Amino acid sequence: MSNCSLAIQILPQQTDQATVLNTVDKVIDYLRVNAKSIEVSAFETTIEGEFDELMAILKGAIEVAGSHHHKIFTNVKISYDAEGQVLGIDEKVSKHRQ
Repeated sequence: MSNCSLAIQILPQQTDQATVLNTVDKVIDYLRVNAKSIEVSAFETTIEGEFDELMAILKGAIEVAGSHHHKIFTNVKISYDAEGQVLGIDEKVSKHRQ
């Protein structure tokens, strides 16, 4: 268990769909290398770990996207418990997987 769960959605401000998807793929590749636990879904990617570690990964993900586009919009959701542990990805969604 971790004390933080973070959902991130990177939206390059481009109209060319192939370019947007390529950038999103590069961000997901970065997250796969740097996050201990990751769940990719259609609208966002969720990672979990320790708060400070995830904040550094978030910064890096935005920088990866920014290295391909100068305008990036990012939505972030953070679940944090300074005194304990947050529910993990698997605990939240395993019963809904088929």
